[in-house]
Amino acid sequence: MLNSINQYKLATQLEDYPDGSFIPLSQQTYDFFESFYGIKRQFKGEEFYYPENNIFLGRESPNSLVAAINHVIYKIYYKFHSEDEADCIAFRNNIIDYLGQYISQDKLNNPEVQEIPPSFRLLMWKFEWGNLILELGPVYDTSYIITSNIVKHAKLPSFLDKLFNRH
Repeated sequence: MLNSINQYKLATQLEDYPDGSFIPLSQQTYDFFESFYGIKRQFKGEEFYYPENNIFLGRESPNSLVAAINHVIYKIYYKFHSEDEADCIAFRNNIIDYLGQYISQDKLNNPEVQEIPPSFRLLMWKFEWGNLILELGPVYDTSYIITSNIVKHAKLPSFLDKLFNRH
């Protein structure tokens, strides 16, 4: 199913998983993600976790994250780095083959495409449950991201929450 990666499924409660399935990020890690990657919590009640199982299609993703709002999973993000162009292309083709098991050929061949200079390309497919993004990055990076529609109903932090860094 495209709305899940491994045992992790969008729109499910963190409490529905066995203990140890998710490792919460420390404040120091949040600070690092914000300063180094520009990734920060955007919604009230939002938390990030490392998933215990970070293997997808036989490949390890040391940069995998699960994001939850009020303990409900709304995003699953797995990022992969290949050592060379041939390996990168083979892995991306493996992902496309995987998607082809669940998406019609017409839909698979017509994603929404977004170019982000200098060298990122996003391929996005929309579904009734949310969207799937394949991020084709530079230097042989590939990210597989699924996001639930529940994010449409998420509350943004108030001005005071932002001022006092409350989530």
